[in-house]
Amino acid sequence: MSNLHTLIIIISSISLFVIGVPLLYGSLLPIIKPTISKNSYKYLYAFSSGFFLMVATVLFIGESKTHLEEFFIETTKNNKVAAKFIVGSIVAGIVFFGLLISLGAKYFFVKTRKSKNLNDVFVDNHNHDEMIFNINDYNPKSKTIAIFFLLSHRIPDGIIIGLLCSQIAREGVDPVSIIFLCSFIMHIIPEELIIYYRQIEMGISRKKATLNSLLAVICIIPLIIIGAVIS
Repeated sequence: MSNLHTLIIIISSISLFVIGVPLLYGSLLPIIKPTISKNSYKYLYAFSSGFFLMVATVLFIGESKTHLEEFFIETTKNNKVAAKFIVGSIVAGIVFFGLLISLGAKYFFVKTRKSKNLNDVFVDNHNHDEMIFNINDYNPKSKTIAIFFLLSHRIPDGIIIGLLCSQIAREGVDPVSIIFLCSFIMHIIPEELIIYYRQIEMGISRKKATLNSLLAVICIIPLIIIGAVIS
């Protein structure tokens, strides 16, 4: 079997694995629990915010930090202090860069979009304790921006999965690959909850909200293919 055929089989299998679970879950959600109470929204957003932060820091940043330390300890000839300093600087730089992008996006939308609907997402018509999700936003349609930002991170996710498919085709399956794929499925489930119920808050019908949520999952497949091709 050629490498291309192997890669196609791996992409198909992994896509079915990482997309199948959210698709099944997203299809059953409107049937099992079509709507939730206002208090449930608060619990959902609080749990999801904490969950995303833990996955990002403990799993992704923690795993990257471990591999970087191993690399720089070897590069610096077992100088652990220098290795930790370099890794700390890299992590701090990435965090700073991420905050810069987030604040820059916020500034862009506030300054360039004068529409009241868009500005309400960011400015003074809400409680600033709600840093990630603004539950008290009186204009539900402005929540579209929050959904957009939530979905935007699936672009690198899909490309990374594609790169992972290419690596598996060349080197075989390793524990890190399995952990990453499982973590992706784990974190996309609360995402699906937020995306679906956020649309219900906006007054979108259950049928359309379900369709939009499922399409958002399916759109990861082209990104996986792009990642595999550029690898």
